[in-house]
Amino acid sequence: MCGDAESDMDVMTDWMGQGDTKLGLILNHLRDPNRYPRLCLAAREAATRPGGRFLLQGLNKRTGIFRPAQTTIPENSERPLLFFENG
Repeated sequence: MCGDAESDMDVMTDWMGQGDTKLGLILNHLRDPNRYPRLCLAAREAATRPGGRFLLQGLNKRTGIFRPAQTTIPENSERPLLFFENG
């Protein structure tokens, strides 16, 4: 199961709870943790606990392709980020 929104967390965790899904893939869109609390918590879990129930997939938002890392390159920057930065 793959997701990038708070509502996707419902599906991922429900299916994990039923044993139908072993792993969730979170697309790293650098979401604001105040607006996406469960998604961001799962993303932090993926970044800090390898082998857990979530993977974090980085993106190049300038080109629209996956990166071979957990970090994401925002549209307005060339600097890869792991998590949302306010400002």
